[in-house]
Amino acid sequence: METGRYEEGLGPLTTVVEKYKDYSAAYLLLGKTLEKLSEKKKAIDVYKKGIAAASKKGDLMPLKDMQNRMNQLLHSSP
Repeated sequence: METGRYEEGLGPLTTVVEKYKDYSAAYLLLGKTLEKLSEKKKAIDVYKKGIAAASKKGDLMPLKDMQNRMNQLLHSSP
């Protein structure tokens, strides 16, 4: 993802979160990718699902990161 080829990562990350619904780190990466692609609403939706998955599993680090990123998106201008 560091190379800026975000469109290429979108498909595989989407597949991972669909197949492994409790893999909170994948939701975090997918949300970040959507942010880079200026897909704010989609990123927020992904973060909401990721927060639910992380809460269920007790994954505190991705949980906190997704909460912070989602709050920033919700309070930023369109």
